[in-house]
Amino acid sequence: MKLIRRTTLRFQDGTSDKVYEVDIVEAADDSYLVNFRYGRSGKPLTEGSKTAAPVDSAKAKKVADSLLVSKMNKGYQVLMGYNPVTGETIGASAAAQPAAAPRKGKKAQSRDQQILERLQKFAEGDKHTDSTGLIDGYSLSRSVWKAGELRIPELAPALQTLLANLPAKAKDDAMTYYSIAWAAGRTKDSAAFIVLQQLQDKIPAHLYQFACLQVGQPPESCLPQLDQTLDAVQAIKAIQTFDHYAAMSFDRVNKEDRAYIQQVLHWHGLTAAVEQALSQTVLADADQDFMQLRVDAASYATIQANKAAVPELEPAIMDVLRYHYNALLDQKKHEYQADFDLYIQLLAGMNLETVLANDTWNIARANEGNVQYLWGDSKRNLQNALKATGKVKNLNSLWQRVINYYELHSKRQQEVSAERLQQCYAILQTHDAYHDVVNRIVPTINADRWFYGYQHEVSPAIRSKYDTSLAYHVRRLFMDRFADLRQEALQPKEQLLEHYSQQVVSLYALASIQPEKRAVAFTAIQHAPVNQSFTASFRKLYKMAEFLDDHEALAVLNHRLETTPDDGRRQSWREENPSFTQQSKRYLRRRTVRHLRNLGKFSPNDYLQLAREVLVLADDASPVAQRTPKKQLIHFPDLVAMNFILHHHSHLYEQDYKGTWFLQENRQNEANQPEAFATLWAYAGQDLLYVLRHCKAAMVNDFAYRRLQPQTAFLQEQTQATWLELVVRPYENTALLALEHLRDRLQQTDVVFALLNAKFAAIRHHGLANLTPAHFAENPDLLLDLLLSPHDDVQLFAKNYVYAMPNNHTLLPLLLARPEPALQALGIALIGKLSDAEKREYRVLLFNALTDENAELRRGARLAVLSVNDAAFQKDIFAHILPVLFKAEPVEGYSDDMLALVQAVAPIHAEIDQNLLWRLLTAKSKLAERAGALILPAHPAGAFSIKQLAMLTKIPTLQVRAWAMAALQADPERVTEQFAEAVRILDNRWDDTRAQAIALFATFEADFWTSERVVAVCDQVYHDVQQFGRELVLRGFEQGEGEHYLLQLSQHPANNVQLFVSNFLQQYASGKPDTILKLQGYFNTVLSQVNRGRLVKDRVIAFLFTESGKDEQVARMVASLFSEQSLSRVIADKARYIKTLFELQNRYGIQQTPVHVIAPAVRAF
Repeated sequence: MKLIRRTTLRFQDGTSDKVYEVDIVEAADDSYLVNFRYGRSGKPLTEGSKTAAPVDSAKAKKVADSLLVSKMNKGYQVLMGYNPVTGETIGASAAAQPAAAPRKGKKAQSRDQQILERLQKFAEGDKHTDSTGLIDGYSLSRSVWKAGELRIPELAPALQTLLANLPAKAKDDAMTYYSIAWAAGRTKDSAAFIVLQQLQDKIPAHLYQFACLQVGQPPESCLPQLDQTLDAVQAIKAIQTFDHYAAMSFDRVNKEDRAYIQQVLHWHGLTAAVEQALSQTVLADADQDFMQLRVDAASYATIQANKAAVPELEPAIMDVLRYHYNALLDQKKHEYQADFDLYIQLLAGMNLETVLANDTWNIARANEGNVQYLWGDSKRNLQNALKATGKVKNLNSLWQRVINYYELHSKRQQEVSAERLQQCYAILQTHDAYHDVVNRIVPTINADRWFYGYQHEVSPAIRSKYDTSLAYHVRRLFMDRFADLRQEALQPKEQLLEHYSQQVVSLYALASIQPEKRAVAFTAIQHAPVNQSFTASFRKLYKMAEFLDDHEALAVLNHRLETTPDDGRRQSWREENPSFTQQSKRYLRRRTVRHLRNLGKFSPNDYLQLAREVLVLADDASPVAQRTPKKQLIHFPDLVAMNFILHHHSHLYEQDYKGTWFLQENRQNEANQPEAFATLWAYAGQDLLYVLRHCKAAMVNDFAYRRLQPQTAFLQEQTQATWLELVVRPYENTALLALEHLRDRLQQTDVVFALLNAKFAAIRHHGLANLTPAHFAENPDLLLDLLLSPHDDVQLFAKNYVYAMPNNHTLLPLLLARPEPALQALGIALIGKLSDAEKREYRVLLFNALTDENAELRRGARLAVLSVNDAAFQKDIFAHILPVLFKAEPVEGYSDDMLALVQAVAPIHAEIDQNLLWRLLTAKSKLAERAGALILPAHPAGAFSIKQLAMLTKIPTLQVRAWAMAALQADPERVTEQFAEAVRILDNRWDDTRAQAIALFATFEADFWTSERVVAVCDQVYHDVQQFGRELVLRGFEQGEGEHYLLQLSQHPANNVQLFVSNFLQQYASGKPDTILKLQGYFNTVLSQVNRGRLVKDRVIAFLFTESGKDEQVARMVASLFSEQSLSRVIADKARYIKTLFELQNRYGIQQTPVHVIAPAVRAF
């Protein structure tokens, strides 16, 4: 049975929407049947036949035509297929037609003939054209273009005639020549080559090449030699790099500025460093911090500091200019001084608050003479008050002279003394600036000019010495260097761009006649950029894809232009090489839509092919996909061609003036068929199926599903492979449609496997429900595939199946040999079900899994090895994991798993070597320390020395510290015997442990605390321990121990201990020179304290002041101490130091002090 012809009729009237199909089917050789189907549109159709038995071809056509005419008489219209009334074939008949089959419809023939006749009229001269050069409203170029667009048969001779008799007005029209060449190439008629030869010099080279190939010319005669070494993708990247640097702004440095910058660098000593950096600079540095990258560290720091080479020069220059400027102002002010004094005198004699209505702003302005800013009533009132004094002869003159005085006074700069002026002159002389400033600039100073303008008149040679914009200047040199480098780098750009454009266009042309080149050419098209330097080559590719009716390439190119941001608006309409402007992008978008319209009207098959290629390129994951604000629906505002195809008649989607599409979310009712040329999709099953198989957007999928679902006959004809492909699509409606057509084959292995790979659980459920052991037997890898499934329900089923298998251990070699951790973990889990003896056979595998980074493997191995009840096996487990305890955690959760293993082998903890345990406890690894904490309770405290226990109290792990403190508390005898080691526990950063240690020592009897032990406690650095030590001193103090405490505790640096020691000075050091001399370090420490320790410092100073008068050795020590401290900023201390030094000098004759007595000079009057 072969379908020969199908005609589809449709009847619409009000709510009635009916379809009628008539088929001619070949039953056998030269015998045919006429079948029909009818029903409501979108619903299953009722089938029947007009021929009870096969008939010949003529009879079948007569029966079919009669049936069609009868239906058309009832109001049915031909939707697609053969029209027996006009003889025209509309759209695509369901029967396969050759791509180049001539159109036989009378209407098409009539249209073609009209166009040919119009071309003939154009060839006959101007007698048929109107005043504007048109015939029947059509221009010559448009008529030729339409002829080529429709591929009118026998067009080549007409073009030859036209070209030979071209109207005079058309001979200078480039568009006419382009249209003729374009139409000639689309005829695919070898006779058209003559036309192309005549036009070779009048049309673009790429059009000539494509057209020649289409009319049968050999590639070597019309294409340049292809460069097989050119990689189009790499060439694109290279040109884009050029464009990147071409878009950068690199300012040039002129000759004068360069000379000035060189002077600035010279004064800083940076000339060589900067020149070396510039010589090493490459163009790629422009994207980085180029100065830091190329300039050495010391020079870079100097540059960034932005300091002047001679910092004192600029202030000196400014002060000289200020001095002379002020002098000139004072000279001019003298001219107005008398008037201003009179004005101030008059103000003093009036109530200014009353005159100016208590306006504080105006009062302040009036008092300073700034009367030019008094307006209205304020100005009038003040002038009237001045007049009323009777002392003003000419008020206007006084008013203006006061203003002049104020303006001169307001210009006055900071005062510069005569002494400072002489210093500035000396600085200018030193740095060769005196002549430039004093002799050249100062004579030009004018009081009417703003002061700060004069600093810019300093010569560049002088200004370069105090310039503070060093980083800015060096950056300018780098910018200039980048400009040179860019100029050099861009030299090969144009050649490479021309080479790329020629190669990619020629490759595409060659692929149009050599299918084996198609893949390479299409790859180049997919990567073809749109903007910047590639706009010209892109337009060539775009137009030639349109020329060839290459719908796949045209869709890709259109998608690239729609998803590429434009370069903005064109700045000039006369740009020779315009970029991808906003206007260009909008034009090409409109051109694609116009092309779709023309195809839908004149070539439905081509429309469907282009439309489907456009639709499958939309992607929900792309940046151009957007969500609507309210309903969060994904749509594509910038994909104009796609929206035209899907929403041309939509009630919900609209297009704004820029061409952007948007969704009206407040509207509810959508059109029944919102897409453009909706009738063409009614029987375009293959195209809709193509969209379903390849689309990446839910919107597109839903359209294809909606239009394909009613086509039940077409769906029934699809193969199982099609449904297997669709059932795994990520769209539920499509997947469920495929499931419906697979229901009768759910037992087949490939069907089950496809269902299990579906994206939706409801579909996978059918696959799981139909899985049987026979499927696994038929395909041994099926179980492994299910175990590796990305879907949890499938994985769980497979694992349960493995666990339920009676001989699942036979899968071990297969599972363990796989590289996937999930399968290895399952194998490990199966090992866990073996006997202990069998588990030992997999010992190496299990141990390696214990320390694997995959958590599932580690857990499975742990369960397996710990089920072996054998102490020797547990020792081997611990020995295997021991090395990793000293390493950093590779992945999260790893340490917890290792500690779980250590805890699980608790029966062997007591047998672990004590030295190894100590290594674990004191290791830098936190994991090792925590492992040691788990093992520690199994060992007796007596096995550790007091020193070790004291060290354990400082371990970060609380469990270890608590165990160590408990051990010390339980054995006070050892603590007292080895107090020198036990006291270490007080030097502890952990507050809780330190508090427990203090509590432990507080329980010791008073007679235990000798002065040496108390000092050992006081020597600690923590405040609470020191406080405990002081309490021990006070609680067990005996008279003979005072000096010992004094000498021992004086060495402590803590302030509170030093203050405590000062309590012993008077009683145990007074009058004891030897003891005082031993305390010199203590005294120096106390006296050297700044802004602290005032009480102890006062005690020490008073003590030393008193004791220095009792012994000369002490006096000399005090003189040395006070000499060092006499530079103190504390006035009170300094006075006491000097007073003491003065007395010591007088008493003992000590001269090595900073105090020198100067006798007053004797003067005679």
